[in-house]
Amino acid sequence: RYVDIKIEELLMLISGNISQTSPVPPEVSLMHRFQSLHLEMSAYPERDWCVKNIASRIGICESRVYVEYRALYGTSPAQDIIAMRIEKAKTLFNQGLSISETAESCGYNDVSHFIRQFHKQEGLSPLKYIQFRKREAGRR
Repeated sequence: RYVDIKIEELLMLISGNISQTSPVPPEVSLMHRFQSLHLEMSAYPERDWCVKNIASRIGICESRVYVEYRALYGTSPAQDIIAMRIEKAKTLFNQGLSISETAESCGYNDVSHFIRQFHKQEGLSPLKYIQFRKREAGRR
């Protein structure tokens, strides 16, 4: 659905049929709001990105957030933010931050919860990840 709308938008731009006064279909506007928010989520995964906050930022009801988010990104908002936080954690580990510093920087109040989510996402604990990265760096 998203790709079809983007292709239609591109074709309209190429043919010159989009003017400043032409209305933007609500689906396009909604997608742009989601894209903008998704970029912000990626940049600041440590913030509170509960569905209630996402819904109020986008301007739609919470139940629609789940449907639209999954349609656009192929996952739930909660799973996506966990993945974003874990990616940020790996970057912070590579910069030398400790597990507790990293957990806090990624928005976790509970280090144990962070460790469980990291292990579930990556298949190894944060400590094993750090040790593995150090061994890999030593081989280079």
